[in-house]
Amino acid sequence: EENFDKNQDWKPPEVVFACQEVLVKLIVLFVKHINEVRRLDWASQARLLRRNVADILILVVVTLYDKDSDSFRLEVDIGNETQFIYVDDKTVSKRAGEGISKELFKISSLFTEYSLTLEAYLLLICIILFTRGEMQMEKQTKADLSLTHYNRLLSKY
Repeated sequence: EENFDKNQDWKPPEVVFACQEVLVKLIVLFVKHINEVRRLDWASQARLLRRNVADILILVVVTLYDKDSDSFRLEVDIGNETQFIYVDDKTVSKRAGEGISKELFKISSLFTEYSLTLEAYLLLICIILFTRGEMQMEKQTKADLSLTHYNRLLSKY
């Protein structure tokens, strides 16, 4: 917010990519309020978040996908007016590469077919967070139990 120049002529992709840092901060804030995370020691929390923050960020970006326009749509309020910024595959390709762009749009399109609710996305974020793969950690049993818990919640949901 402090680095945002209201008089600058911002292009849509610049706004979206500038939001990346804000999205990561929101993810960290959300994660800090999960009881199962608070039961882990700081080192375990940091390792899980470092390992999974990119996947969580991708899931958050997927929620911005607009199937009708085949682009990511970001709603911004400017003054008293709401505007939509659209970022298409060409823009993502320029910034992240063609391969990443294709995969991101493919995944986003797939997720829209499921019509997931916000609650389902939040459960998926928790599942991603507690996925440790082969990573060894001091409190891995607690992380594994949390992963199982959120998997069960999603399957019941």
